[in-house]
Amino acid sequence: MGRMISKTRRVARGAVLLSLLLCPLSFASLTARLSAYAQGPIEFTPHITPLIIEETPGPFEIGTVGSPGPVATTTAPVQLPYVSGNMLIVEGQSFPIGDEFLDASGIPLGPVEQDYLGTYGWAAVAGQPDYVLLWYVDWDGQKHHIITQVSDPLFVGHPGIDDGFEDYLSELKKAEDAMAISGGGVFGGVGTLVLIELGLCVPTAGTTCGTALLTAVVGAIGGGATYLYNHFFKYVPAGNNLEKQFEQIDAVRP
Repeated sequence: MGRMISKTRRVARGAVLLSLLLCPLSFASLTARLSAYAQGPIEFTPHITPLIIEETPGPFEIGTVGSPGPVATTTAPVQLPYVSGNMLIVEGQSFPIGDEFLDASGIPLGPVEQDYLGTYGWAAVAGQPDYVLLWYVDWDGQKHHIITQVSDPLFVGHPGIDDGFEDYLSELKKAEDAMAISGGGVFGGVGTLVLIELGLCVPTAGTTCGTALLTAVVGAIGGGATYLYNHFFKYVPAGNNLEKQFEQIDAVRP
């Protein structure tokens, strides 16, 4: 089913990824504690645990009314997913195999493989090791799912060729790693170097001020160019291939 995300939308998704990678960590405020100290000494109230004396009941006599009998315990059996025809059955819910569907909340999952944003991914179906659940998220935030066999060439690819859903997801994750490294280099190492040079600006009578500006510009250009290269020439093609594989499974699998 044709639900291709445009390149413009995927560019915006790359910008979201970059903002997440560069978002600084937040720290908890100490204002409440400082204000408490300012109000005066803290009084401590000792906590006294009351002494409770329990009487141990005597033994019951055989035949005495009210004597406890054997307690029956029952454990409900765990119902594992099973396959019937082209359907995966999970506790009365039916999910099609080889056809796209939206709500997969009832399917128990094993190990999950997905990209940083969770836009693309797959997971083993718990209790059914021969089947996997694939998904992608469209620009409206809707998650699309499809179930296929783990041995499906459209999922696992052909030997020696990176042409399966699993292969393309691996390529997309590598592109995200490269984007993270380039983005971190721009705003991490380059930023630190600029701060050092700015710190020497006054002692050197402004000599290093221009150097700091040049370092920032060159670093931003180099890191930004690397980020954009990985985004447009690695991330975007891998995303296109993932969606094509998803649609191909939906089109050819019964």
